[in-house]
Amino acid sequence: MKTHTVIGEPKTLDNIEHQILRKEFNEPRIHAALVCAAISCPPLRREPFTGTQLNAQLDDQVNQWLAGPQGLTIDRAQNRIAISSIFKWFGEDWEKSYGIEGKFTGNGKERAVLNFISNYVSPEDREYLAQGQYKLDYLDYDWALNRQ
Repeated sequence: MKTHTVIGEPKTLDNIEHQILRKEFNEPRIHAALVCAAISCPPLRREPFTGTQLNAQLDDQVNQWLAGPQGLTIDRAQNRIAISSIFKWFGEDWEKSYGIEGKFTGNGKERAVLNFISNYVSPEDREYLAQGQYKLDYLDYDWALNRQ
């Protein structure tokens, strides 16, 4: 892995993401912003993230991600919800701020993720997610390069 000097210390991009940003900040929206550019990743932002706009930009990233077929699908006819595998791999990142009992479906990590997602969907979808009477699946992850 390629290292870069940051404040006098060698760092890799992986180290910055997992040992600094994910570890030091309670901000699960980071998963919508730091992406590997694979087809199943959240969309790559076409502008830099800035301090004054960061909250709005992160919310916009989450909205774009969940609105696309790689973030969330709700199939009421089949009584099935499917979400990005990113939520399975990093589910613990949502538990601290979005952990909840008695609503949604699944284990603690899954309920926290669904609670988070419910903030970014329509009121009807929010109600459907909260009632928890559906099967939760994870979307297959396509690691091919997103060339868009």
